[in-house]
Amino acid sequence: MRHLDGVVRRTLRAAALAMVCIPAPLTAQDTDLSRSQRQIEDRTEVLATVRALFRALGERDVVRLEEHFLPQALTTAVRFEAGAEYPSVQSLPEVLESIAAVTVPMTERIWDPEVRVDGDLASLWAPYDFYVDGSFSHCGHDAVHLVRVDGRWRVLSMTYTIAEPPACRLHPDGPPLGRGISP
Repeated sequence: MRHLDGVVRRTLRAAALAMVCIPAPLTAQDTDLSRSQRQIEDRTEVLATVRALFRALGERDVVRLEEHFLPQALTTAVRFEAGAEYPSVQSLPEVLESIAAVTVPMTERIWDPEVRVDGDLASLWAPYDFYVDGSFSHCGHDAVHLVRVDGRWRVLSMTYTIAEPPACRLHPDGPPLGRGISP
């Protein structure tokens, strides 16, 4: 009888342990947390992509720069100036050609970025300042639209304003410390 008692106890313990190990169904709160975590990860990846793009721009590395864009990407510059021929739209090959022609370091820095993501579509909006060969050139706002292709964020379009103080703010950290690369 004692033997049977031990068998029953072991069976009940095993059943209780199995019940503890069975995953509970996801609740709405669990789903919201995982969705929220994914949004944070997506925003971080989008921002990292844009920052890497600006580092490649600063280093005038057209091979790395091109990797961050989709082949059909366009850039559009909007200048706040009477009589200016803007907006100016460039295809990716035109952008790469103009960057390759630059012989001095460039630095573009963004701050306070607003990143929005919906599935495989993302946008980034941020003020920026731009330096050429260590000297201030202009500032404005970047609006970047990205799509996720094969698990990787790539730029579909970039539109930016071009202005000079006092029409825009400069980076809150002041002028860049180094020359040629973006932080």
